[in-house]
Amino acid sequence: MDLLTKSQSKALQAAFLKHDEIEDHKCLVKLFNPVGRGTWWLIDQSPEDTDYLWCVAKLFEEVGPEVGSVSLAELQGIVGFGGMGIERDLHYKPKLVSEILKENN
Repeated sequence: MDLLTKSQSKALQAAFLKHDEIEDHKCLVKLFNPVGRGTWWLIDQSPEDTDYLWCVAKLFEEVGPEVGSVSLAELQGIVGFGGMGIERDLHYKPKLVSEILKENN
């Protein structure tokens, strides 16, 4: 499965740097590691460098989620137990960054 559909990539690029406050952004796509740690809620994608994504990431249970950037190519290259890679949550509904931070702290 591709991590992003064409329509998701288009929406992420349209959202690129649209708000001053990060909490005002919506997380449009959720990616997760089905066999290990790591969840990424994608906020936007650079139209000039589509490998560059802003996201909320929760990588460890002991540490709350953080806002930062991630490489799409690196996410696609992660292979875990049994050869499984990062997957897209097909049932995810977009939420504000502030909601994601509150729910996962």
